[in-house]
Amino acid sequence: MKKLILRLLFSLFLLSMVGCSSQSNTKEASEEMITLTLIPQFVPDITDEWLDTNIGTYYHSFERQDDDSVVLKMTTEQYDNYIDYIRSGIISATQSMVANDHNNVTDISFNDNFSDFQITVKTDALYRSDADSAYYMFTAYGRFYQYLTTGLEDCSVTFTYLDADGNILQEDYISE
Repeated sequence: MKKLILRLLFSLFLLSMVGCSSQSNTKEASEEMITLTLIPQFVPDITDEWLDTNIGTYYHSFERQDDDSVVLKMTTEQYDNYIDYIRSGIISATQSMVANDHNNVTDISFNDNFSDFQITVKTDALYRSDADSAYYMFTAYGRFYQYLTTGLEDCSVTFTYLDADGNILQEDYISE
């Protein structure tokens, strides 16, 4: 159930983020335009109606492919603004998780491309609910950000869970 809720939240997050544009494994710049191909795994449930509504605001055009990927055309300025928006969204999500008094997380730090997260918890025990929430949320966010900025579909994310004294409780790695 938790995975379903996290997937739904991630889908909603992606839909709001794609509204600010996107990039993909095809980043071609010509005359200040970028072609972005969003593969289905990163934009599930995005409708053509939603895409039609946002033409001109976030990108110039879109085309749905047979494999259900979406190709967007946008200016380099729109792309840069989108990357900044995604980055801000991930940072905001980490801050919200830390600010939530109902979980065990006290700090989340990360590297520039969101491929490495260090999550500090209050106790010397790692509560699975906190670890799972961070793992699913930031795996999705980190991989999506890397995909947008590097074009690689198989991006890795590493998690290091630390206790309040900085001792490693657990490490997780995903590369799919």
